[in-house]
Amino acid sequence: MKQTVCFLLFIGIVTLIPSCFKEESLENGNVNTAKGSLQSDGNEDCLPKTITGVYEAGTSLTSANFISIDVNVSTAGTYSIVSDVVNGYSFKSSGTFNTTGIQTINLIATGKPIAAGTNDFSISFDGTVCMVQVEVLPNGSGGPATYTLQ
Repeated sequence: MKQTVCFLLFIGIVTLIPSCFKEESLENGNVNTAKGSLQSDGNEDCLPKTITGVYEAGTSLTSANFISIDVNVSTAGTYSIVSDVVNGYSFKSSGTFNTTGIQTINLIATGKPIAAGTNDFSISFDGTVCMVQVEVLPNGSGGPATYTLQ
């Protein structure tokens, strides 16, 4: 009987010890996640912002299509900055901020604009949001004209 009690006590202790350890999990935010805010004006327009590349309806976007925005990083760590999907395309960037302060990030476009017109994107990071407008040219326009003055 004494051996049975000792054996059950041993099994109980062995079973409980692993449950006392904290599990590292991305879902629980136990990873060093960057904190900070997007820079914007009073109308929530991202400041500063630079839109790079030609955006043409029906043409797939590449890494040459991106938006540059500023982020004020208060805590270094991993980040993910994303936009919503508008007119068939979106913007995103992820990585690691190694230092705090103002950082300029390029959000790479993915997808293909469906129709010409002005698209309003909502960019989000760490609970902050700012807006960017992107102009999409009509299909077949080939982008801005290039010429030489003589």
